[in-house]
Amino acid sequence: MRKEPWSGAKEFLKFHEDDKLVLDLEELPEHKKIRNREELAEMVRQLYVGLTRAKHRSYLIWQESSRKSKSALAWLFSGETSADAFLEKKGESTTSSRLQAAFVGSDAIAIEDLPEGAERVFAPAAARRTSLAPRVFDQEIDRSWRISSFSSLISGRTEEPDTPDYDRLEPGLEIEEEPILSTQGIYAFPGGMRAGTCLHLILEELDFADFSQLRPLVVRKLSDFHFENFDEVVSDTLEQMLRVPLGEEGFTLSQISRASRLSELEFTFPITALTTTRLRKVFQVEELPLAIDRLQFAPANGFMKGFIDLVFEQEGRFYFVDWKSNWLGPDSGWYARENIAREMARNFYNLQLSIYAVALHRYLQRRLRGYEYEKNFGGAFYIFLRGIDPKKPDTGIFFTRPQCTFVEQLDQIFHGNP
Repeated sequence: MRKEPWSGAKEFLKFHEDDKLVLDLEELPEHKKIRNREELAEMVRQLYVGLTRAKHRSYLIWQESSRKSKSALAWLFSGETSADAFLEKKGESTTSSRLQAAFVGSDAIAIEDLPEGAERVFAPAAARRTSLAPRVFDQEIDRSWRISSFSSLISGRTEEPDTPDYDRLEPGLEIEEEPILSTQGIYAFPGGMRAGTCLHLILEELDFADFSQLRPLVVRKLSDFHFENFDEVVSDTLEQMLRVPLGEEGFTLSQISRASRLSELEFTFPITALTTTRLRKVFQVEELPLAIDRLQFAPANGFMKGFIDLVFEQEGRFYFVDWKSNWLGPDSGWYARENIAREMARNFYNLQLSIYAVALHRYLQRRLRGYEYEKNFGGAFYIFLRGIDPKKPDTGIFFTRPQCTFVEQLDQIFHGNP
């Protein structure tokens, strides 16, 4: 029987099977072949590492010989595509012509014969000097490509929204952080982003159907944000909000289980050539007025990114909610629909609502089998928490269901279509 040309060290035969190391005390011939292939693969790996780590240049000397060889180079230059076929041979030597054929057309590799005789010293040809010079950038960077958001559109800033921007106000509006004097109840609760963030986090963690956890959660969050003497006021306000009938169906948020809601739904969708001029074409509807002349932002390409406070499902229809902690006045009368409508227009919330509507529309198109806008898209609630009054269910709540044609047209505007 022909002797295997690849013989391992004088140790027990080891090889891998199903990614596990196997020790073969019987040393079966088929296991020796597996071991030999693994050893050859490891030597090829080591050769690759040795040849590719040089910073400037590598020299490789190869001696032709009629003797068998177990080197990685012998296998690479043998012309055998199969390791098994090579292992059955005697490791026959290759020729310089085979090397020339292998590297023909490569400017990075040169093949030369060593001079015969031991008395002469081989001197490689002098390398050509390379003239180094930095490349000159003569192109233009597209400054319109960026990650946009509702906040960046209304402010003109271009930073990427990494986190939800709870009740970020329009630039130039004063942010109130102290308790609002001469008022009582929830109307005296401090305003500003800190208060808005606190209320948002309570509603994000709260189980709407379990009122037993409401007060402990409110107490803990208000303490975290250093708000004192408002535990009962905030707890009562949020409980009343969860019990207020919503929409034409009159359901309440207390009926929405955790399994039927998503809090802080993050979205990102592509936009192309978005401008105020193109937005003006679509915002010509009475139910969503937009002071487009006050809206100034540079043309935007790239992506629109945002976070929807709450998305929930009720009897097959999907709605989204945006919590607002804006202070409009010292009693619920200031939170009537007409006042809220002015606040929506003043702060460009109609644009925010429209962006969210497109985001949810796209989300449902991809996630809900058989989705139809008219059947499955419920609408949007903007809930002004300070305006909730059980005696006046309509105060503090702005609801709209944009027309399907409006949402689809705005979707096309974002896509860059006219």
